[in-house]
Amino acid sequence: MPSVRTPGVEQIPGLAVLDNLARFYQQHGHRLALTGGAVRDFLMGRPYIDLDVVSDARPARTQELLTRWAGHAVHSDNPFGVVSCTAHDLKIQVLTYRTPRDRYPDFDPRLLRADPLENQLMCADVTINTAAILLPGHEWLDPFGAAADVAARMLRPPVDPHVAILSHPPTMLRYARFVAELGFQVSPEMLAAMRALAATLEPHLNWGTVVTLTKILTAPDPQAGVAVLQETGLLRHLPLRWQDRLCSGSSSEQSSGRINHR
Repeated sequence: MPSVRTPGVEQIPGLAVLDNLARFYQQHGHRLALTGGAVRDFLMGRPYIDLDVVSDARPARTQELLTRWAGHAVHSDNPFGVVSCTAHDLKIQVLTYRTPRDRYPDFDPRLLRADPLENQLMCADVTINTAAILLPGHEWLDPFGAAADVAARMLRPPVDPHVAILSHPPTMLRYARFVAELGFQVSPEMLAAMRALAATLEPHLNWGTVVTLTKILTAPDPQAGVAVLQETGLLRHLPLRWQDRLCSGSSSEQSSGRINHR
């Protein structure tokens, strides 16, 4: 695992293109910030392809602006308006701000922040995805400790774990996926919530579940991801064929369908 680098955002490939786009947005009265996996992967010293940015511009406005700037734009079928384009060999996706109240039905509105961008960052399912780089000024925004959690290799949500899970139970599977992919560990508070709420997963099994479980199996350390599913009780709430596939696909050491931990 590479060590976390002190943010030197000028090193990010493609940043000049995003600065150009941000200045265009500014000219039309809107904000732009780089967030998500690209910022996390920058902290980890990992390569990345897609650049996710967020804006206060509504989806229709973003589609108009991106079309004028890049010559084309595609608006996906998403309630929060993911609009994408390709420019200078970069795939750029622009999302519209939302708040935790849009994502978490049980979120306490008293916890909302004054800055709409910080409310947007709070909607991430894990804190390591909550850092942002304000464009074009390159100001570093890290209100939920993304850099510290990358350094500690820790996975936790930016809101109460029970609130995060109850709003979208498949989030629990994503934590197991991050363990398998990144070699991080889940925080004790999140593990406790996953154990308590494991049964809530069953009504939400769908194609997205298959995609996440497949990513666990094809990750660098699938056994670590499956161990999280076992430890929290999530494994027994999956279809039997997936229980068998996960156990056989992640370890050759099996006993009655269970992975032996060392």
